[in-house]
Amino acid sequence: MARNPGIRAAREATRRETQDLIATLRRERDDLQRQREAYRRQKAARDAERAEERRRGDHGPDLQAVQRRIDAGQTTWDDVVAGRDDHPSAQAVRANVTQNLDQLSRHLADDPDFVRDADALRDLNDQIDRDSHRGR
Repeated sequence: MARNPGIRAAREATRRETQDLIATLRRERDDLQRQREAYRRQKAARDAERAEERRRGDHGPDLQAVQRRIDAGQTTWDDVVAGRDDHPSAQAVRANVTQNLDQLSRHLADDPDFVRDADALRDLNDQIDRDSHRGR
């Protein structure tokens, strides 16, 4: 052990700071876990609500048919989206999604605010990439 009171005090201060940092990290971890669980509960509730809307046919017959097939264990949303489900209802849903995304893309490309913000984001990402490569 150090006999110098200054060294002893510095060690004690470092120990306290370390304990404080560990306590802060634990609180942050616990808070993130609570947020993650809250998000999962909210997502599950939204997913259940959307599934019920599809069952009722609120979003059209193709989504209703896909939801019925999901409920029956005949397909999954992953299979529908990935194109592994070749049922006509899944094909129609994919075609509709593609059409909607194309329309959205055209609309956004014509929106000067979106283009400006997208360019700024791209520039920021490029700067982050350059900075991260310099740090290597």
